[in-house]
Amino acid sequence: MPTASIVSFISRACGYLGMHTTVLLIVLWLFLGSSLCLLLGWMAWRRRNEIGAPLFIVLMFACGVWSFGYGMELFANTIASKRIWYDFSYLGIALIAPTWLGFMLQISGYAQRLPRFLIPLLFVESILLIILNYTNDWHGLLWSRFWIWNWYGQPFLMVDRAVGFLIHTAYAYILLIIGFVFYGIYLLRSPKISVAQLGILLLGVLLPFTANILNVLEMPLLGPINLTPVALTTLGVGAGWFVFRFRVSDLLFVVGPIVFQQMEDGVLVLDLERIVRNLNPAALELLARTEVELVNRPVSTVLPWAKDF
Repeated sequence: MPTASIVSFISRACGYLGMHTTVLLIVLWLFLGSSLCLLLGWMAWRRRNEIGAPLFIVLMFACGVWSFGYGMELFANTIASKRIWYDFSYLGIALIAPTWLGFMLQISGYAQRLPRFLIPLLFVESILLIILNYTNDWHGLLWSRFWIWNWYGQPFLMVDRAVGFLIHTAYAYILLIIGFVFYGIYLLRSPKISVAQLGILLLGVLLPFTANILNVLEMPLLGPINLTPVALTTLGVGAGWFVFRFRVSDLLFVVGPIVFQQMEDGVLVLDLERIVRNLNPAALELLARTEVELVNRPVSTVLPWAKDF
């Protein structure tokens, strides 16, 4: 039986690696999730001129780093090696909350109403967190102690949190919650999303958030295993990709393709950020330029007189 062969293989692998079956499966899942983040980041890079693409790429990088780092931490056996991967994971963890909020501000169209420096300002805390994490042995502001908990014979890195971690957590949760609000606005303004899809997309962001809250409160669902990166690189990443791939501008403007192409008047299709997303042949003829030169450009560069329109 194929199933029996798979079970036998996993059991032999666990015995060879000295890992509990559950832990090995989670490690493999984390590595798979990290690969998925890499793939989606590459796909977003191919559309990097679109609204929200740069921040989505950073978000995929952050999720992938956390997933891979935590998988390696579970795989490591000594406290020293686990510390290396624990610190590595924070290169991604530190970026997730501000990137999520910035991404949702751009996708929902509200970023243009805010000062340009606001989104970069969100990342100041991320840089500070990374620095504090790598220098924690000198000051102890984030973690007061690291120790090992043996769970079913498998060593897990445990930490005693300090005041700096609590401040970071409060800041990150504020950013995440604000991002959830804009995420909800996005979904409610997307007429093609069914009730079932709406429920799945909401779960995609709520489950990782819930898993993280339980971990912070030291109420894990599976022993000492933190399920946040597992949920984040599956449901969370899927929900994020949906938002990027089928953003508001794709859903709100619906024109019959044949009618649009045959219109005698030149028409430009703009998104909420006033970026040209589509135009018909009549517009190309009037502007005497190619589609490559005009699509994904601010309307102010295509039609300078429309800057204040």
